[in-house]
Amino acid sequence: MPQLDFLIYSYQYTLLFISFFLLYDLVLNFWLPGFLNGLFLTNKLFLFSQNIYVLLRFFVINFLGIRLKNLQKLFFK
Repeated sequence: MPQLDFLIYSYQYTLLFISFFLLYDLVLNFWLPGFLNGLFLTNKLFLFSQNIYVLLRFFVINFLGIRLKNLQKLFFK
């Protein structure tokens, strides 16, 4: 059944995307602040990078929400 195969692959790619996003979250929240403090960079640069990260996170979560809604529509026809 091609539609079922598509659903399985879609869920796999969505889970892969979520896992990469969580890894990125871990790096940005724990590794990057310590790294920036180690380089003695200004606070403004750090705040700027955090703002970009918050925007990125917002768009990624919206993308995942839309994707999962579309998959639910396909699955529960």
